[in-house]
Amino acid sequence: MAKQRWYQAKAVDEWEKEARANPDEHQLLVLPTGAGKTVVMALIIARAIGWGMNVLVLARSRELVDQNRSTFEWWFPDHQDKVGCYCASLGQRDTEQQVIFASVQSVFKKGNQFGARRLIIIDEAHQIPPNENSQYQTLIYELAKHSDRVKILGLTASPYRLDGGTIFGPGQQFDSVAYAVPLSVLINENYITRPKTLDVTKVDLKGIKKTAGDFNKAQVEHRFLRISLGEEILRCANEKQANSVLIFASGVSHAQALKAELEDLGEHPRVVTGDTLPILRGAAIESFTQRKTRFLINVECLTTGFDAPCVDMVVTARMTESPALFLQMVGRGFRKYPGKDVCWVLDYGGNIDRHGAIDSDTYGIDTIKPPSEGKGKAPTRVCPSCFAINPASAADCHKCGLKFPRKKKEFVASREEILAEATWLDVLHVTFRRHESGQALKRDSVRVTYKCHCENSPMNIRYVSEWLCVEHKGFPRRKAEDYFIRAGHGLPPRRVEETLEIVNHPRFPKPSKIEVKKDGKYDKILDYNYEF
Repeated sequence: MAKQRWYQAKAVDEWEKEARANPDEHQLLVLPTGAGKTVVMALIIARAIGWGMNVLVLARSRELVDQNRSTFEWWFPDHQDKVGCYCASLGQRDTEQQVIFASVQSVFKKGNQFGARRLIIIDEAHQIPPNENSQYQTLIYELAKHSDRVKILGLTASPYRLDGGTIFGPGQQFDSVAYAVPLSVLINENYITRPKTLDVTKVDLKGIKKTAGDFNKAQVEHRFLRISLGEEILRCANEKQANSVLIFASGVSHAQALKAELEDLGEHPRVVTGDTLPILRGAAIESFTQRKTRFLINVECLTTGFDAPCVDMVVTARMTESPALFLQMVGRGFRKYPGKDVCWVLDYGGNIDRHGAIDSDTYGIDTIKPPSEGKGKAPTRVCPSCFAINPASAADCHKCGLKFPRKKKEFVASREEILAEATWLDVLHVTFRRHESGQALKRDSVRVTYKCHCENSPMNIRYVSEWLCVEHKGFPRRKAEDYFIRAGHGLPPRRVEETLEIVNHPRFPKPSKIEVKKDGKYDKILDYNYEF
């Protein structure tokens, strides 16, 4: 048998200790993405077999069902005769074996076919809806009829729902967290890849309303459609030599816009949405995991159950109020992969500022919602490190000793400045195109994009942009006039269409060099060099 990691063995021991001490309660095990939850599951199943318990292992996708079963059979080949599978999409409907791996969609109405099952293990337990009529609850209710005492164990990387509410505590499916290993521990001991955050362009996301517990999707997508991010994403990918970039777009239109931007820059991205046909989705994912496709853009498809260890850059071009969802997105880059020491994170949605640094033990401390206290109950807070429930006034966690911050935190993971000092760049090519404001009361402008030679970049290419606001008044207009004067031309027209005709003429002067300096999160062009 392969060697288990120390925290995997401890997770099993802590669950057994908690389960024996509280036989009528149901526990959770919390392990970050890439920590090997399927291995922990296999170890627990092997113990349950030794105790003579019949086990039902549930997951929501055929991929997870097959993965969980294959992992167990690899670790414990002598127990293969005790294993069965019930998953319609896999074409298997076993019910008699001591251990059954099943998809909840296939079995939730067939609980009476599995006899007495003493242990139910639920993978990705945060996906269990609170609805009493859900598929999970329907199945659990039916299984309870055939056993005097059913034990439920959940495994997850984030023990809270998408709205931030915990799935354990009073009135919840699970009573407590038996064991949780902090993400920082696994990073420091090199079990998973370290995430590092790059400074990126700030997207204006102020004033967006909330719908059903999260930010309004249509409003978020509208804001992202007003700004072009393709050049910066490509530049960051080139500078960090990222070969597998997973992009979470804010909507289908936004995904297509990003795809078009990257294609204009010479890349060949793929897009996966909820409407993508399974065969096309499978082909896109396979091309990405084999590193034949560098950029994979998705819309709410690849947050859970998507296993691509090659991911070395995650781009969140969306915002969410959910600490669970953001952690799941970034977690796609946690798995180890040959030659991958860091997973770069480009967070355009302000999610790190909202939830905290991903690799901090206090991640989500302000956005994880404790169980409902009910009338007359003192308010509580959840420790984001070990998930113990503490009094709201506690200065530190009673279980793990984590000190709760008393002042506003600096929510910054490991950040790097892409270019700090002013430098002259050789201009290889210049493009002019219309930039639509996206708002009725705001005017369009001309976007100028410089393709430059830059030795600080692995591919020696860097893109810099600026805007000529010819239809505006005041300083923006004067800035556009200054651009034309520097180019040895008269004042620009008052309309974008006429301006584009002039600047796109072959005889319109283009600078051979530009002086650029990083100004916060933006590039600032300080000077131009023309060779008249």
